[in-house]
Amino acid sequence: MKLRFDQLKELYEAILDGCSEGDLRQIAYFGLGFSLEEKAGGKNFSDTVFDLVVHCEKNGLLETLICSVYEKNSNNSKIKSFYELHLQFQSEELEKESASTFREGTYQFPKVGDFDLIGLMDDVKQKLLKSEFNTGLIGIAIPCNSEEFRLAFCERLRQRLDSMNKDRGKSKKINAKKLDPILSADDIAKVIQRECKGHLSKKRDVIYCIRISSNLENAEYANRFWQALDREFEDFNFESRLVIFMNGENKPIFPDSSLRFPSPEFNRDHIWNWIAPIKSSSNWGEFFWEDVWMDCMKEKCMHPSDEDLKIDIVYRFLETTIQLLGQGPSDKDDFIDELRYRVSA
Repeated sequence: MKLRFDQLKELYEAILDGCSEGDLRQIAYFGLGFSLEEKAGGKNFSDTVFDLVVHCEKNGLLETLICSVYEKNSNNSKIKSFYELHLQFQSEELEKESASTFREGTYQFPKVGDFDLIGLMDDVKQKLLKSEFNTGLIGIAIPCNSEEFRLAFCERLRQRLDSMNKDRGKSKKINAKKLDPILSADDIAKVIQRECKGHLSKKRDVIYCIRISSNLENAEYANRFWQALDREFEDFNFESRLVIFMNGENKPIFPDSSLRFPSPEFNRDHIWNWIAPIKSSSNWGEFFWEDVWMDCMKEKCMHPSDEDLKIDIVYRFLETTIQLLGQGPSDKDDFIDELRYRVSA
């Protein structure tokens, strides 16, 4: 979700008017998955609200923030007005407008993370279905540093866990921390214990994201971190999973006991499968999607030396495709020009 600067100011003013600092602490912790002090430690309440809005805008959390603020205080006139204008009303209007681009009743926008992760998610699911991984502390490690990949993978993992565990509450994802030798492994383990025990006590799976620093040069520190985690939870009666998802760059060092999976490789076949539901429902014809749109994708996302795709750029390309289609464009040439411009920006 994107907002103009004047709209961000409206959101900032609505939160100031309708929320207390206590409200904001709960919104950050339960709605956004982090402590308020961690991301928005302003000198006063006004600065704290500003820092929170800026952080959510930079990290793609605006929609979650708006929904959480509305759920907390929907009776406040400014909050109610902002929510209805920018989420509820906008969603209804985009649905109406997109009918001009797609045949009525047939279009469906695929999720961005669906295009490349089917095989990887199946492998992860098969591991987690084993009895020894039904509860307890579990490490999943993938050597891929893309932020977009991390977000897509964790969302798909959350969905898989929910489908696997009908007897448990909805799983919870907690945003990334960095595992770096300059930080105390014991302190990081204590933070994870403090942030996760409440959710685990409600019999819900928790996904906790860890980014492995490129400064980590051997397994000693990574294993010390995992041993510290074991100590923090040694007396805890697990009735669900605490999944520590770890990713990193430059051949990252993972704890020895973690479940390791290969980095995903993205190619044109993934794109063909992803675009199929859009292509079959669009009024613009197959030539547009198979030639014009695909040529634009190759130009922006493909490594010149092979058939693989650049991970970060292809996620942005697909996300922008969905955003523009959601606005109901009537002219396919204007659509492709705007797509090319936004991905290059």
